[in-house]
Amino acid sequence: MCGIVGYIGHRDAYPIIMKGLQRLEYRGYDSAGVALFDGTKINLSKTKGKVEDLNGKAQSEISLSGNIGIGHTRWATHGVPNDVNSHPHYSNSGDLVIIHNGIIENYDAIRKELIKRGYVFHSETDTEVLVNLIEEVKKKEKVKLGKAVQIALNQVVGAYAIAVFDRNKPDEIAVARLGSPLAIGVGEDEFFIASDASPFIEFTNKSVYLEDGEMAIVRLGKEIRLRKIKDDAVAYPMIQELQLNLEEIEKNGYDHFMLKEIYEQPRAIKDTFRGRLLADQGLIKMSGIHENLERFLNAGRIISSEKSVWKYFVLGSLFGFLPCGLSYSAFAAAAATGSMYSGFLSALFFGLGTVPVLFAFGMASAYMGKQLRGALYKAAGILVAAAGIYFIIKGVRLYAGM
Repeated sequence: MCGIVGYIGHRDAYPIIMKGLQRLEYRGYDSAGVALFDGTKINLSKTKGKVEDLNGKAQSEISLSGNIGIGHTRWATHGVPNDVNSHPHYSNSGDLVIIHNGIIENYDAIRKELIKRGYVFHSETDTEVLVNLIEEVKKKEKVKLGKAVQIALNQVVGAYAIAVFDRNKPDEIAVARLGSPLAIGVGEDEFFIASDASPFIEFTNKSVYLEDGEMAIVRLGKEIRLRKIKDDAVAYPMIQELQLNLEEIEKNGYDHFMLKEIYEQPRAIKDTFRGRLLADQGLIKMSGIHENLERFLNAGRIISSEKSVWKYFVLGSLFGFLPCGLSYSAFAAAAATGSMYSGFLSALFFGLGTVPVLFAFGMASAYMGKQLRGALYKAAGILVAAAGIYFIIKGVRLYAGM
């Protein structure tokens, strides 16, 4: 899961954002970034790696001053983990900057349309498409940022939690959510934005949790303006007073982190499928494969050195012998004690033993022609079957001799 942190107020934004990103590290990520407005321009720093890496890079390459900023930890979906694909992302004009959790499923069609209108893209992400769509709506419709966000989000399909601001109006941040959590911390003439309350709980215990399909404008000196994304209808924020401590917030009300992760599995699986499993079309679409499909189809084979072939084969086979040997030992123990537990272990170890063997054959065969590949798979099948029969017979004999 990605993490979002934002701040607007009277404090320095940078330390708040960086500490907030560190508190969201438990969500998992592969890159991180931060954008700050220093009163003149937006200063942006981002990198593949940890928040600690970002901190070092930001301190060496950008001004850290500013009372408004946004930060992000990214788990790659569209585009590989690298500095360019990391968030935040600028719009083409450089006026808007955005962070985004989730997946925009129809980003490719929107991207192609924006390219026809003269937009240039520097990353592989759906997020850069979204910020430029917002900019296009803002210019074409001649509307303010909040309205542009609302119109643009009605044109996208997918899930998102976003925070975006405009350098020409640096006293407000627009946020929205659909399918990804987003909370707003309400302080004294300051606002905090985050994926959960942990980044701002030390500053305020007052929080507004956006509902699905809601967006908000947080503006200095003003109350939160909440609206429905679909029809722009006014919604009324319910400010909650949090009674939880930091650890309890991170556990989201569960007694243990493990329990929290168990209950999050359905959502995690759904998020994994989102944008990849197109149920209405009966298709599975993996962007990395889809974007290079012609290259894969036109490749007769993948060529590597002979050492690579035998490296996978030998290492996999060796690692396979250990669990198979443990399987035999477990059979012997089962025979001696009559323990069903030992019998179960024998089956388990043998199953584990077949995995690296099959992996070895699979990896080695990827570098070979079709004929040799077929022969290799047959040999793998015979080997595994023979090993299975061998250990079963040994086990039966041991039991018979009890």
